[in-house]
Amino acid sequence: MTRSLAALLGVLLFIALTLFCVTRHAPRIAERLAASTSTSLSEGGIDWADVHLEGRSATLTGVAPSLAERERAIRLVSSVGGIGGVVDRLDVLPPVFEFIAERRGDKVILTGNIPKDGSKAAVIGRAATLFGADAVVDRIQESGPAPDDSWVNMARRGIDLIVSLDSGRVRLRNRDVSLSGVALSAQEQQRLSFELLEELPSGYTSRLDISVPAPGVLTSEGCSTKVRELMQAGGIAFETDSARLRPESSPVLNEVVALVKRCPASRIEVRGHTDSLGDAALNVTLSRQRALAVADYLIGRGVDARRIAARGLGETRPIATNRTQRGRAMNRRIEFEIAGGA
Repeated sequence: MTRSLAALLGVLLFIALTLFCVTRHAPRIAERLAASTSTSLSEGGIDWADVHLEGRSATLTGVAPSLAERERAIRLVSSVGGIGGVVDRLDVLPPVFEFIAERRGDKVILTGNIPKDGSKAAVIGRAATLFGADAVVDRIQESGPAPDDSWVNMARRGIDLIVSLDSGRVRLRNRDVSLSGVALSAQEQQRLSFELLEELPSGYTSRLDISVPAPGVLTSEGCSTKVRELMQAGGIAFETDSARLRPESSPVLNEVVALVKRCPASRIEVRGHTDSLGDAALNVTLSRQRALAVADYLIGRGVDARRIAARGLGETRPIATNRTQRGRAMNRRIEFEIAGGA
């Protein structure tokens, strides 16, 4: 055998031995890499990602809770000794944007996120209009942007909805709206359900969890007393020289609705009064229009129209002097006369 042939055979033998060793140990190397990457992710508290190896290349799959967490998972796998590269096939959950308005007693508590575009003032202003500025507890954080252009309007609409609840809250979490609490009546429960679905923007989902208490029946006298006490605590407001109800009247009117439904055999006369400023005949007309507006509100909330009458008395029955601004404000009022039945 010549020297050159012997050298060639030696080279071929070395190559064969090398291939044999690599083939024999490759599975063990892959197993060690797989174990090392899994350990690295586990020690990093990442249980939402899976890693698949092809040679020294690692492919990451799963759903990361945030962009920062996705980058952290990639760094952890890249730092494992023996990994040649990382293929990122991770999805990322959309950021959570949440707003909550909760009615608790005489307070409305606002928490969560509002975009940094001036929307916070509009949302707080809406709550102050409906519940009173002193009733609003502001715990809102400004961040952004919102999920879409409808989001802030839906947050404001949620505040409108809880006005009709005795207690409860609305939560807007990304594009999911949930309304829960205690309604004043079964009719209010149905109306809220209808309005929530009717005004839901495209792509939004909703959940409704509203209960209705079973209040005891009141006598006409008992109903009249409670309504009178309610009206002394807070009256019904209208736009100036108009029969248009102001939004802040809704809480009082909703409580009136709940009370008169507890005396179903009674008749209700809604009486409108004005101060003495202006023409007396026009004052009678305005007072009647305002009484009719209140009667329409009650009927719209499920009170039987056959039980209700409206009457305008103008300036004829003052309860205070018309010489002062305060006295005139007291004379501009709505009263309920409740009679008949048990």
